[in-house]
Amino acid sequence: MQVDRLGRMLKVADFLIEQPSGSSLSDISRNLGIPLSSTHDLMNGLVELDVARQRDRVYVLGPRMVKLGIRANESLTVRTIGHQHLADLAQQLTMDVYIAANVGGSVVYTDRYASRSQVKVNVGLGRRLHLHCTAAGKLMAAFDETLQREALTQESYPALTAHTLTTRRDLEAELRRVVRLGYAVSNQESFVGVAGFAVPVWGPDQRICAALHVSTLSAELTPAHIDPVTEAMRRTAEAIKTDLSASSMG
Repeated sequence: MQVDRLGRMLKVADFLIEQPSGSSLSDISRNLGIPLSSTHDLMNGLVELDVARQRDRVYVLGPRMVKLGIRANESLTVRTIGHQHLADLAQQLTMDVYIAANVGGSVVYTDRYASRSQVKVNVGLGRRLHLHCTAAGKLMAAFDETLQREALTQESYPALTAHTLTTRRDLEAELRRVVRLGYAVSNQESFVGVAGFAVPVWGPDQRICAALHVSTLSAELTPAHIDPVTEAMRRTAEAIKTDLSASSMG
């Protein structure tokens, strides 16, 4: 079964995490209790996926697994450090506030703080966000080259509402606009009557590490409303960045 194979692959990856100098095929087979021939087949698959690398007859973790681990750790760190900032912003704006991050190539909400706003859209934590019609998805795609390539591989996109961007040409223009403005907006593109804003949270290495997102009623999406909201969000994102920098320094 595919599930059994995936489970074995995860066991191998888990084992290699504890072997920084690498491990031979026979050692992996013996320690995990997997037949040698099956272990050989698994390792070929993991090498092909860049989850493992073969070096001098031993196997070590591959760059894809290392990258995934770093991103997962970053998202958890942002969640831990950012939660109180989310609570403060939600109270200030009376809006639901979320943090979204790139976890394993998917943009997902990793934390949220619900206010007493009239917006009643419950997007579960860990659920993959669309890159073409959510404020957080568009923002992450605009500033993350890998996500941008993924977002622009399609010629067309599913229409969740009548306002959803459905062509690559329109999405390319939208991502350029996000970079120019420094924030993303989704106006009834995912849910009728609901608008969202997203601003970047920059990590200590100057890469985008998360998106700060708020939800509001689309009726409140006016020029007079956008500026104070995005400015408050930028201040919060900068405060999270400052705390992340302090944390990374020890």
